[in-house]
Amino acid sequence: MIETDNISNLIKEAKDYLDAKVELAKLQAAESLSEGIALAVAQLIIGALLILFLFFFSIFIAIYLGSLLDSYWYGFGIICGFYLFILLIFAGFKKHLLKNPIQNSVIKHFFKESVDD
Repeated sequence: MIETDNISNLIKEAKDYLDAKVELAKLQAAESLSEGIALAVAQLIIGALLILFLFFFSIFIAIYLGSLLDSYWYGFGIICGFYLFILLIFAGFKKHLLKNPIQNSVIKHFFKESVDD
């Protein structure tokens, strides 16, 4: 009788432990996912503001260069050429400049808890 009580107690404790581990895993996954989404949204907002800044700054520089060169066509052409040059650099080295840093950042974010422990 005592052994069956101990075994049923042990089974209940094991089930409770397993339920707690599953709940902990769910909470950790939810925390990691919510942090990732919050980081992505923050990066999108910062990126959008940066794009707006670059857009208006580019127009400003193009108009300024155009006034210096007495031709707005030349000013905007120089700015377009600059962005084409940047585009070609990123297209040529996209793996090293874009893919690898972004991939490493995402991996570090999702596995930072394992590294910290």
